[in-house]
Amino acid sequence: MGIPLLVLSFFLLLLLLTALVVFYVLRNKRPILGVLLSFVIVLPVVSIVFGNQIEALFYSKNDIIKDLKLANIELKNEFKVLENDISGFPERYQDTKLEISKYDRDRILYQISQSANFKQVENLSILNVDRFSSEHAVKNVVVIRNYQCNKNYIREAYFQENDHVPITTTIKISRKSNILTYITIQD
Repeated sequence: MGIPLLVLSFFLLLLLLTALVVFYVLRNKRPILGVLLSFVIVLPVVSIVFGNQIEALFYSKNDIIKDLKLANIELKNEFKVLENDISGFPERYQDTKLEISKYDRDRILYQISQSANFKQVENLSILNVDRFSSEHAVKNVVVIRNYQCNKNYIREAYFQENDHVPITTTIKISRKSNILTYITIQD
């Protein structure tokens, strides 16, 4: 992971230097062309560097519904996005907090607690050790775990489509709060 990031950083730096050279060479002869070419060269750099922030701004409710569907969670009522943070490159980490209705909360709690593979655990480190076990080697199948740790009910879904990057979605909810937290990790 370190080498591709180093190569990308070098490539971005090279693009920025190219933009400066183009602007400097064309500043006296054709200043408008110099500005336009520099802008076209710098635009990919800006989109890569600020891509996560841009994506977080335009992340819609439809995107949230699609993400939750991976874990077989469906929100029937309206919900409000309280927080949405996206970070990481090339790995992607998204942490989203939603305020959902009491009806949706109760239905999701029931769905998690009544699932066939539901179990109560004392700490999450037990599950993290088992995260990439042989059951995750299956491609094109969603693997779902349901458990309760402390006062949180958690559903974890793992999916890898063919040779694409695997996606882990973790949904956390408590009996005492209408705040649903979901974390999506693509690595």
